[in-house]
Amino acid sequence: MESKSFFYSIFYSLLIFTLFELCLANSSGSNEGLLRLQVRRVANSFETLVAKDRHRWSYKNDVLSWMALQGYGKSIHTEKQELFPVTNSRYKEVSLHGNVVPDGGYYVDLEIGGQKTAAQIDTGSSNLIVPIHGCNDCSSEGMIDLSHSSSGVIIPCNSSSCNSNTCNSELCITESCSKTNGACCYEFSGVSGCFFVIVYGTGAAAGVYFKDTVQIAGLSTTATIGGILRNVSDYPVGAATGVLGMGFKGASCNPSCATPLFEDLVRTNKLSDIFSLRLGNEGGYLVLGGIDRSLYSGNIHYIPLRHGANSLLYDLSCKGVKIGNSSLISTSAGAVVDSGTTTLVFDSKYFKELKNYFQSNLCDVPLVCSNSSVSGTIFSGGGGVCGFFSSGDIEKFPTITIEITSSFQISLEPKDYMLQVPLSDIESGGNSTIPEKSRTSSSGGNAYCFTILEFPGLESSEGYSMILGDTVLKNYYVVFNRENYSVGFAQLP
Repeated sequence: MESKSFFYSIFYSLLIFTLFELCLANSSGSNEGLLRLQVRRVANSFETLVAKDRHRWSYKNDVLSWMALQGYGKSIHTEKQELFPVTNSRYKEVSLHGNVVPDGGYYVDLEIGGQKTAAQIDTGSSNLIVPIHGCNDCSSEGMIDLSHSSSGVIIPCNSSSCNSNTCNSELCITESCSKTNGACCYEFSGVSGCFFVIVYGTGAAAGVYFKDTVQIAGLSTTATIGGILRNVSDYPVGAATGVLGMGFKGASCNPSCATPLFEDLVRTNKLSDIFSLRLGNEGGYLVLGGIDRSLYSGNIHYIPLRHGANSLLYDLSCKGVKIGNSSLISTSAGAVVDSGTTTLVFDSKYFKELKNYFQSNLCDVPLVCSNSSVSGTIFSGGGGVCGFFSSGDIEKFPTITIEITSSFQISLEPKDYMLQVPLSDIESGGNSTIPEKSRTSSSGGNAYCFTILEFPGLESSEGYSMILGDTVLKNYYVVFNRENYSVGFAQLP
């Protein structure tokens, strides 16, 4: 599909955006005995979490392709990076809420114009977006009312802050342009201004940019924020109603560019251009401006970003993947570090090799290979499938190792990609009953979800072979050293 038709479909998806999830549900609904996780806290299914990760990257590939045509990230940074340890002690730390299941991510409290809200921490995007008054599709919780802010002001379409000639962008789907500077405009519910559009999860958000004071972790700055006026999202992350993108400015053009909040915080508060994450089983920490040595042990292993100073994302080179002692694929690959993706995602080539290995060595484990009693496997529909397993079954699954460099590897134990979930959070085919065919005498009623997903075309379109989401990142203290264009990993204490 051409990117132009894709982005026009986003506009209509603001009204009917559930089609993707319905198609996914229909494709897997015939697999009797396979389970889907019911995230009861947000009245959503594990299918939605799966669709969230897949659709997020189908959209992102189109955005990055468009930005590459505009000149962002064209040249590859090949200069050798000098990786220095972080020595400054001036940093601010804030607690995170959330988890992998059932929330599907991690989020932080902040204030905009003196009003409290919450936003998902997302290292795979660069914009801060929140719902504003006038959005009929949004929850009133966490909504920002600019009339209650003494500092909030909508950015007009003819403002110098609204990029000129963005009407020519395929991201401008409003067909409304400024006669003054050719900027992309939007008007809805009595609010008009500089247009933005973002797709995240199984939903889309569109609205206008505004400026206001933002407070987070005791820090304050004036920032450019995307005010959501139209929103369809089937998967909120816990209590978060917004998204806080922590990426580079080059990835913030939707179609007008906005300086990321973290860059404003660094400039205003004289912080080091470094932040770090500790994602836990429940909650975690975001450290702004440095590292907290109490959150990790040993050394931090720094890996240069593949595109150096021209980076759009936190993307790394890795040497390949091993399963147990066997090399799955040993060719060089790209891996994106993305806290906004819940799971580990593989391109089709890696996912196929993973499936072949499992089905050649683990057919004695339920749901790994097809059989007459239960149709389908944990790989059906590209992963994201749940089922009944005994503790002995789980122990048979191998360790998966992502070889980043010759001296650093990311290891995933079975518990990291076979997540145990309560039976009360399980549904099958939309029914409240649990299919007994997948239950064995040794399973003890324990349900587990296979959280490695396939994304067809990921490598061919953008050169990434995998996405390292929360199920991977929660096992490490992760440092995003933007000063030296590197990402560091350290063991947990």
